[in-house]
Amino acid sequence: YLQILKGNHFRSRSENNRIRMVYVPPPRGIITARGGEVLVKNRPAFNVELIMEDAPSPKQTLAALAKVMGEPEEEVVAAIRDQRSRRRFEPKLIRKDISRDLVGVVAAHRHALPGVVINVVPARHYVFGDVAAHLLGYIREISREQLERPAYTGYRLGDLVGQHGLEARWE
Repeated sequence: YLQILKGNHFRSRSENNRIRMVYVPPPRGIITARGGEVLVKNRPAFNVELIMEDAPSPKQTLAALAKVMGEPEEEVVAAIRDQRSRRRFEPKLIRKDISRDLVGVVAAHRHALPGVVINVVPARHYVFGDVAAHLLGYIREISREQLERPAYTGYRLGDLVGQHGLEARWE
């Protein structure tokens, strides 16, 4: 009865009964001068990503996205090709830190781009540019060597960590 008569009903219910874990990168702290003047802060960065599981035809979606973004299709496909180790339900980064104008264009064509999402992630903004760079330091993606150290337990590949200066000291 469950498999033959009600099989389609229960299959549909089971396929639509999923939990998707979404990783939200934490914002880093604000660095201020002694007088309270902000030296380093966070700003929103917009990333265009593709969730393969949500795209019925990833090739068509990537072709449509390339057309919408005004970029060669080969470049967009190449961005996905480099991330084969990611699972189908994990977002694959296509473009990082795009302009707000491009965010608007992609969002306006969202109906024609199944599986394409725009994620907002925090990015560092050094208010005075390179001033005191030796003191403030910088952040970048965690390396495999760092991941093996006990100090970085709980981090995952792709996390941004402080590499030098205050960014590293107060990681």
